[in-house]
Amino acid sequence: MSRRGQTNIDFAIGMSLFLVTVSFVFLFVPTVFSPFEVAQGQPLVADRAATRLVDTMLAGPDPGTLAPACTLGFFADVDTPGCVYDSSRSLGDALGIGNENVRVAVREGGEVVTLDGTVATSDGSRAPSDPPTTLERGQPAGEVPERATTVARLVTLDGQQVRVEVSVW
Repeated sequence: MSRRGQTNIDFAIGMSLFLVTVSFVFLFVPTVFSPFEVAQGQPLVADRAATRLVDTMLAGPDPGTLAPACTLGFFADVDTPGCVYDSSRSLGDALGIGNENVRVAVREGGEVVTLDGTVATSDGSRAPSDPPTTLERGQPAGEVPERATTVARLVTLDGQQVRVEVSVW
């Protein structure tokens, strides 16, 4: 007679518990490192580009507003006096994200905003928008892949609340 006190059932339960634990570790460890994968860097890039665009390049005199003249110049890709945007640079370089594919659009009620006529400037005068300027730049909307990261900011442009969307992929 053996004095070990171990039965076949004890051994089976112990081995089962060990195998379940090892399986859990092998399944869980890859998800620990998934936030550090290259594809996960896009939300940070899109957020940085949207912040730079709204807070620096197109910023109006009040927080949360866009300067109409700078906004028109940016989307028409022309240099506007008193604005930070340089039309000789690519869109990605201007937003500080380098060679990333990017699309920027200003939407109101789900539709891309088109400015025509005149808009109010920060000093109270009016800036012409002739011809009408569609407030979108970068890749056409149909060419933006599903895996693109889109970041939005709610701001005021010419007295209307609009949504600035920056998509990066």
